Amino acid sequence: MSRRIMIFDKHKTIFIHIPRNAGCSVCHELGEESNHASDFETIAEIREKNPKAVLSYYKWTIVRNPWDRELSLYRYALDNNIVKDVNFEEYLGKIKKQSIDNKILERNQVDYFTKNNYIELDQIVRLEYISGAWKKVCEQLNIEATELEHINKSENTKNHYNQKCIDLVAEIRKKDIEFLNYDCPY
Repeated sequence: MSRRIMIFDKHKTIFIHIPRNAGCSVCHELGEESNHASDFETIAEIREKNPKAVLSYYKWTIVRNPWDRELSLYRYALDNNIVKDVNFEEYLGKIKKQSIDNKILERNQVDYFTKNNYIELDQIVRLEYISGAWKKVCEQLNIEATELEHINKSENTKNHYNQKCIDLVAEIRKKDIEFLNYDCPY
């Protein structure tokens, strides 16, 4: 399987695919395979490889509530044998201690699209408001606005969260929480 970045020349857009934030659904809608391999590159990494596209293409991403995303990352880590036999609280402890060497699990969302706290994108879509925002993205890309199919969905539940887990995510993802102005939904 080839490794790709999320540049869609046909639509003159760059989609910054942040793991566990509806990227497979976007790729499916824009005509790419939903089971793609991606480097999950930052806008800075893409700029190094393709500066012309970064200057001229429409650049956007989808962000997600850090507490919901962290639970989805935990399930991803279990499903891909990155961690084994750990509950959610133990997983969060490992992330806090940086004892799991995996950039997908370590990297904050804002690290994908900022440089020195400057947003290097044209649009940030919140997953929580994807329906309306997706229509605006379609308008920008001059494509028919369809319903974004939810592929690779993870079910989040407050049953995984106790106060310690809530606090651990708040500490681990402080940068995302503050920059994106999220509150704990639990």
